[in-house]
Amino acid sequence: MRQILLLVTVATILGLGTAWGQTFDPLHGFCWGSSSCSDNGTVTPVSTNPVNFGFESSPGGGTGSLIVVILVPDNEDPSPSSVSFSITGDLTGTATLVTTGGSEWNSGTLTSWLGYSTTPPNPLSAWLGSTQALDGGANGYYVYVANLGSVGASGLQGPSCDPTSVDCYPELTVSGLPVGTIITGFLDNDGSYTSTAQSGGLFYAPASSIPEPGTLTLLGTGLLGLVGMIRRRRKA
Repeated sequence: MRQILLLVTVATILGLGTAWGQTFDPLHGFCWGSSSCSDNGTVTPVSTNPVNFGFESSPGGGTGSLIVVILVPDNEDPSPSSVSFSITGDLTGTATLVTTGGSEWNSGTLTSWLGYSTTPPNPLSAWLGSTQALDGGANGYYVYVANLGSVGASGLQGPSCDPTSVDCYPELTVSGLPVGTIITGFLDNDGSYTSTAQSGGLFYAPASSIPEPGTLTLLGTGLLGLVGMIRRRRKA
């Protein structure tokens, strides 16, 4: 009898451990097709619009309802309530404005603002610095949310999965994003949420918005010349 109880206890603990692992294992955004992007440790920049994207959760993937969240810099939307973003692909839906935590998200964590209890918490500081580097007038985000429904039995396996044997992940596309927008996501498994890792949020940064090395060199040379001219005039 003691051996049976011991086996049941161990099995229960292992089962809980697996559930906890799935709950706290974060999602990671990635690109496919014509889009290209890579996690740089802070965020995952992508330069193409429309953005072809998906999410992965490992090990073993994750199942539930996929919620896509689009964070638009708060100075880019003159009339946010009239704006929406169509998401197409293997799952479809429309991301519409939510104001659960206020008119816009500009403090605290995204998970708290949306009323989700999960980790990682997604603090504002995780992405706002990247957005402000391209759009200095941004102080927060308008939040657009689309619940795309179930991702299927195979879950979010990720791009390394063999698509000939399983349905690895939903391939999604969204267009019309303002510069500095963040795409992130949640997986809702019967009220137990998994959120995107901070660096796994997709960051729309078109190549035209990032100065090329040659441009930076010319700018630096021009500034040095201007400083030299001012000094010569002062001496004169």
